[in-house]
Amino acid sequence: MNKAVRRLEWTVSSFMILNPLAAIVGMIWLAHAGLLGNPAIWIFGFIYAIGANLGITAGYHRLMSHRSYEAHPLVEWFFLLMGASAFE
Repeated sequence: MNKAVRRLEWTVSSFMILNPLAAIVGMIWLAHAGLLGNPAIWIFGFIYAIGANLGITAGYHRLMSHRSYEAHPLVEWFFLLMGASAFE
C-alpha cells in the first residue's frame, strides 16, 4: 500500500462537517421559530468570518506556518484564538 494513502479519521471528519452544519440548521430553526433576530444573525456571520478568514488565513497559515510577517504578541494571540474558534 502506498504510504501517501491515509485512512480517513471519522471522528475528526464528522466533527468538522457536523459542527458547522448543526450551527447553520440551528440558526435557521431559531430564525423560523421567531427566536432569533437580525442582530444575532449578523453577529454569527461576523464571528464566523473573523474566525475562519482571519484566524485561519492570517493567523494559522501566514503567521504560524510561513512566518511571512511579524506581529505584536497580542495580535498573535487574537489570531490564534480566532483560529481556534473555527475548530481548526
